[in-house]
Amino acid sequence: MHAGQDEPPAAEDDPLLAPPGRCRGDADPDAHHRTQRLAMHCLIRHLRRERDLPRLRSSPMLRRSATYKARRIAACRTFTHHPCGDELAVPFRQAQVTRAGRWIVGEDLAWGVGEEASARAILARWLRSPSHRRVLLDRRVTHLGLRRRRLRMRGAPRGSVLWVAHLGRPARR
Repeated sequence: MHAGQDEPPAAEDDPLLAPPGRCRGDADPDAHHRTQRLAMHCLIRHLRRERDLPRLRSSPMLRRSATYKARRIAACRTFTHHPCGDELAVPFRQAQVTRAGRWIVGEDLAWGVGEEASARAILARWLRSPSHRRVLLDRRVTHLGLRRRRLRMRGAPRGSVLWVAHLGRPARR
C-alpha cells in the first residue's frame, strides 16, 4: 500500500489524527529525523488508542526491514512496493523478521516534499487512503518499524522524503 503526491491532503478534522501539538515536532518537516520518527510513533499510538486497539511496540527487526525497503527504493529511484523487482517479502527476509517463524506483516509507503513530508502530513494521507488506514488499524498487528529518508526518485522533486511503515506480529502456531 502506498500514498503518493497525487492524493489530496487529508482533512485535519479526522478524529484519529492527534490534535496539533500533541506529538512534538509532528508538523515540522525540518525536525531531526529521530524527532519525526518519534512523532510518527506518537501519532500512530494516538490513533490506535482512539480505536481501543493494542499499543504497537517498536520493533528493531521491523525497523531494519523498513530501512532495507527505503534503501532499495533509493537505489532503484522508483516509488513502489517492489523496487528493482523485489518481492514484497524481501525486506522482511533481509531483516530476518521471519527467521524465528512466520509473521503477519503490512506495509505503508508515502513520500512528500516540504510540509507534506512531515509525520503529521504523511499520517493524514495514510488515514485518507482506505488501504493504508486498514493497515494502521489492523487489530492483529503488535509491532511497528519506521524509516524516514530523504532521497531522489524518478518523477519526484528534489528534497523528497520517503516514509516506510512496517507493521506486524508473529503468526500464531
